[in-house]
Amino acid sequence: MWSTLDVNTEPLPGYRLIRRLGRGGFGEVWEADAPGGLRKAVKVVPLKRNGSGSDASELDGLRVMRSLRHPYLLSIERFEIVDEHLIIVMELAEQSLADRFADYIRDGRPGIPRDELIGYIREIAEVLDVMNWTHGLQHLDIKPENIFVCSGHIKVGDFGLVRPGNTNVDVNAVALSPPYAAPELFDGRIEQTADQYSLAVTYQELLTGKRPFQAKDVRGLLYQHAMGRPDLSVLSQHDQKIVSRAIHRDPRQRHPSCRDFVDALARVGLGETNSIRRTRSADRRGLLVTREVRPQPMQPKARRVTRHHVPTGTTTAGLGMTRTQAFTTRTGESSNEEWRDSVAALLPTELFAEKLRGFISEHKAKIVESTEEQILLSILDKKWLGLRSSKGWHIQVESCCLNGQSGYRAIDIRIWNDSPKIDGEQRRRTGGQLLQSLKSWLMVVQSGSSPRGPHARSKLLA
Repeated sequence: MWSTLDVNTEPLPGYRLIRRLGRGGFGEVWEADAPGGLRKAVKVVPLKRNGSGSDASELDGLRVMRSLRHPYLLSIERFEIVDEHLIIVMELAEQSLADRFADYIRDGRPGIPRDELIGYIREIAEVLDVMNWTHGLQHLDIKPENIFVCSGHIKVGDFGLVRPGNTNVDVNAVALSPPYAAPELFDGRIEQTADQYSLAVTYQELLTGKRPFQAKDVRGLLYQHAMGRPDLSVLSQHDQKIVSRAIHRDPRQRHPSCRDFVDALARVGLGETNSIRRTRSADRRGLLVTREVRPQPMQPKARRVTRHHVPTGTTTAGLGMTRTQAFTTRTGESSNEEWRDSVAALLPTELFAEKLRGFISEHKAKIVESTEEQILLSILDKKWLGLRSSKGWHIQVESCCLNGQSGYRAIDIRIWNDSPKIDGEQRRRTGGQLLQSLKSWLMVVQSGSSPRGPHARSKLLA
């Protein structure tokens, strides 16, 4: 049996891995050569022995969706558990809407042209309404990275969060994407219009490059969704009214269905300045006339490959972690590289402290500084991750309780190395592994992690 995934590995007999398409906290996605000479996408998710977390959520979604057929759903061809790994074989798409958006940005445009985007949103709305009204399901993870393009049409994928609508949900058992999630989800309620909310946020982002709610961290983002006013100024006046209704905080005030939302957008399409440019020129008689010039959609680039997005920085659902995409900040020389991520979790203070203590003990970290909301660590164990030198590695964890009654808190993680003796490749590898390791400790309840050593004095861990 394979121990690590690499080119030419066969996680299932006859499925030979060709190229990695994405990797994150949930696992890896590869392009594979399948039996019969077909190309497929293969997702490999390591399972936890206690059966909790992201793997349980993924299995639940697969069981629900495997019997549902629709031309705008990314088809799941098979899934099996092999040696504590969940292997999912999926249809191979051309690109995601996030990739499509990036193509237009590189071409100097603000986003996907409105006419093209309305076509995509209409197909997404159709399949979401089928899931909702025919099967009583909500996708709960609609965002550009989870929507794919095949031959000019949409394929909605990533079914790890699919749940019945009009029900309550244990926030400890789902992993939401804060920039797109409807606010009632954080209160444990799944309404029938939850996906419509995410679809409206996705529409504005792909059209203009800006979301209705923006903040520097998860804490601010959750506050914006719950209390702030959405910034719709980048939209036309007609679109502002329609999107504003779709992201209304009261689920009952939103459009009756996703299709109604898209139909409202399409009805005002002829007057949209986002998609139409008016020009004046002379006709055959020499008279000035006004013509409307609609931008033509970009043609897909040759030899474009799939990007089934598995977000880096994705957290698990084990304790209600929500997820955002990790990012790397480069401020000059390689010694200034930083690895950052922000997560939100239902973690009471005692449980959060226990998890952090376990991480500190396992990695022989030293507490450099600690306050009520922030702790600064340095890594001392040279053997961990095969470090030749542990000098210079620092981890800063900032935590703020957003809701004192529920224990819901925002956690910001920052990792960097200030030693010039570590080469760039080792720094990049270790920084990413440290980030994933810390998040893994926060995701899963650890046993046998008790206060010991100097970290027992930490105010944050008190």
